[in-house]
Amino acid sequence: MKRLFLVLFTLSSIISYSQDSLKITDLESVQVVGIKPIKKEPITLTTIGIDSIRHTFQGSDPFFIMNRWSPSILTQSDGGLPIGYSYLRMRGLDQTRINFTLNGIPLNEMEDQGIYFSNMPDFMSNISEIQIQRGIGTSKYGTTSFAGSVNLETKSLLKKEASAEFGYGSFNTYKGSAGLTTGLIKDKFSFSSRFSYLKSDGFRRNSGTEGFTYFGQAGYFGKSDIVKVYGFIGKSNNQMAWLAPNDSMIRNDYRVNLNDEKEKDSFGQNFVALNWVNYKLNYVKFNSSVYFNNINGGYTAYLDSTVLGLFSLNSYQSGAMTNIVYEKDFITLTGGLNYNYYQRNHKLADNILPSDLFYKNIGYKQDVVAFFKLNRDFNGFNLFLDLQYRWVNFNYNKEIDWTWNFFNPKFGAKYIQKNWSTYVSFATTGREVTRTDLLRGYDDVSVIGNNVEAFEDTFVVNRLPEKCYNLELGGNFSWKGLNLSSNLYIMYFENERISTGQINYIGLTLKNPVKQSMRYGFEFEGSYFYKGLTIGTNLSVSKSRIYQWSDIDSIGNPIMPPYLNKEAFASPRFIMNNFIQYKYKYFLVGLNGQYVSRIFLDNRQDPLLTTPDYYILGSQIGVMWKNISLTFNVNNITNQKFYLPGGTLLNRPTYYVGALTNFFVNLKLTL
Repeated sequence: MKRLFLVLFTLSSIISYSQDSLKITDLESVQVVGIKPIKKEPITLTTIGIDSIRHTFQGSDPFFIMNRWSPSILTQSDGGLPIGYSYLRMRGLDQTRINFTLNGIPLNEMEDQGIYFSNMPDFMSNISEIQIQRGIGTSKYGTTSFAGSVNLETKSLLKKEASAEFGYGSFNTYKGSAGLTTGLIKDKFSFSSRFSYLKSDGFRRNSGTEGFTYFGQAGYFGKSDIVKVYGFIGKSNNQMAWLAPNDSMIRNDYRVNLNDEKEKDSFGQNFVALNWVNYKLNYVKFNSSVYFNNINGGYTAYLDSTVLGLFSLNSYQSGAMTNIVYEKDFITLTGGLNYNYYQRNHKLADNILPSDLFYKNIGYKQDVVAFFKLNRDFNGFNLFLDLQYRWVNFNYNKEIDWTWNFFNPKFGAKYIQKNWSTYVSFATTGREVTRTDLLRGYDDVSVIGNNVEAFEDTFVVNRLPEKCYNLELGGNFSWKGLNLSSNLYIMYFENERISTGQINYIGLTLKNPVKQSMRYGFEFEGSYFYKGLTIGTNLSVSKSRIYQWSDIDSIGNPIMPPYLNKEAFASPRFIMNNFIQYKYKYFLVGLNGQYVSRIFLDNRQDPLLTTPDYYILGSQIGVMWKNISLTFNVNNITNQKFYLPGGTLLNRPTYYVGALTNFFVNLKLTL
C-alpha cells in the first residue's frame, strides 16, 4: 500500500505546472475524467440519464431501471417488487459476472463478486446517470466484466437544489426522502446531503423490507483542483424469500413463500471516498481516489428442521486508484492504476446462542489493475487500443493461497460521421474463480493435503480461471428526433462456470465449469421524439450454447452420458421493452411494456422445465407544475401472472413470481 501512495504522489507531481483555470461549466466533465466512457470509443454502450426517466421511478433498485432502458437485461426479486433482494442478468450472465462501480470505484464485494442494492434503499435518488457497457468493454477497476459493466455517476454538487419526495404504493410500500445541495458557495465550496427511507410488505408473503440510506458529499473547487469527499450509510432489514416454490405450490397460492417467518436478515453498508482531480494543464488531467467500503450483518436460515442458524458476515475493502489522461490534437492517452485489499469474516452460530460458534473463517483478497488506453483520430476513424494487466490473490483462512495473473488486450475502430457511426472491436479477458465456486457452495471447509473437505464431501478444487473472447460489431444513427443503435456480438468462453439451476443450503446459486461455451446475439435501441411525443423500444435476440454439459453427483463427479449442444440456464432468447409517452405543458401520460420469451430452468433444454413467456404492461400519469410534480404509476395493468427462473427440484420446475397489478404514487417538491 505504501508503494501505491508513492506512485500516486509521483504521478501528481508530474503535472504540477501553471495553466489557466477551466470555466465552472467545464467542471462537470472534469470530475469524471478517466472514468466515464468516451463516446468515440468502439464499445457497446447505453447511457441512462436519470432525470429523463424520473417519472417512472418508484424507489426501485438500479437493476429495475436498467431492465427497462437497456437491451439484454433480465431482472427479478425475491419479494416480487423492484426493491429488496433483487438480481440481474446481462446477456444471460449473472451479476457476479458484471462490473459495478460508483464514479469508477469498485462496488462488487470481492470474494463472490456480487452486489446487493438492498443494503442501500432508494440509492437511485443520489444518482444522475447510469453508463452500461455490454460485453467486455473498456478497462475498469474491480470485478472483471464478462457480461458487461455498470458505472453509477453521483449527482453534481454544482446544481443548487432542495427537494423532498413522498411515495406510497401497493402492499404497504412507503418511500420518503429529503435532500439539499448548496451549489457553489463563494465559487469554491459545495455540500450535498440526502436521507431516504423505504418500507414495504413485499408482494410474496412474509417478504417485507425496511431500511434507510444517508448519502453525503462535500467539494472544494479551485482554479486547477477539485477535492471531493462523498459516501453513504445504508441499513436494511429483510424477511427471507429466497426459496423458490414449485409449479403446483404456486398454482395453489401465487404469493407463497417457503421461507419461515423466523428467517430474516439485517445488513448495513458504509462507504466513503476521497477524490482529487487536478487539471493545471488543459491537455493533461489527473484523477485519484482513496476509498473504504464495509458490509456488516447477518441472516438466519434453518440448518435442519429444528436448528435456526445465524450466519454473520463482516467485510472490509480499502483501495486507491489513479488515472492520467493526456488529450491533444488527435490523440487521447489514458493510464490507470488501482489496488484493492479485502477481507471478509464468516461465522455460523445457533441463533439462540450467538456466542457459541459452529465455525469461523476469514477470506482475504487483493488485486492490482494497471491499464493503458490509446485513442487516435484519423480521417473520420477513431482507432482504439486498451492493454490491461490484473494480478489477483485469494487466501482462505491462511490455509489456501492462490494467485492469478491476467493480460487483457482490447482493440477496435469506430468510423464517425455527422449523423451516424459504425464500430468493430475485439477483446479478451480472464477472471478468477469466486469463493463460492471454488468451494462448491460451502461456507466452511477443511484443507487436507491437496483436498478440501466439507461435511462428507471431499474434492480437489478446480481453480482454472475463466476466459472470454468478445467480438462486437455495431452502429448508431441520429437525425432530428430519431435515434437508432444496433449491434451484433459473439462471446466465446473457456472454463465458464455455468449455473446448474440448483441453490445450496444458504441460498447461493451452484455452478459447474464447462470447457467450452458461447453466447451470441443482436441488440437494438430506438427512440423518436417529436413535439412532446416520445416513442421508443429496445430488444435483444440471443442464443447460448454449451458444447458439453454433465450433471454431477453428490461428490462432484460427472454423471454420464453428457448433454451436447444445449442452451444455458436463465438465458432468454428474446427480450423487448417498448414505451410511448406524451407530454403537454404540465401533463404527462405514458405506456410501457415488456416481453420476455420462455427461459430454460436447467442446462438440459427440457421443454417441460421452462418459464412461460410473458408480456406485462404499465402506465404513467404525471402533473408537473412549477416546483411540484405528482406521478401515478400502475404496473402490470392486465393482472398478468408471470414466472421468473428459480431452477429445478426433483425434476420439477421452481419459480419466483412477479407482482400482480400494483400502483405507486410519488410527490416531489423542489425549491
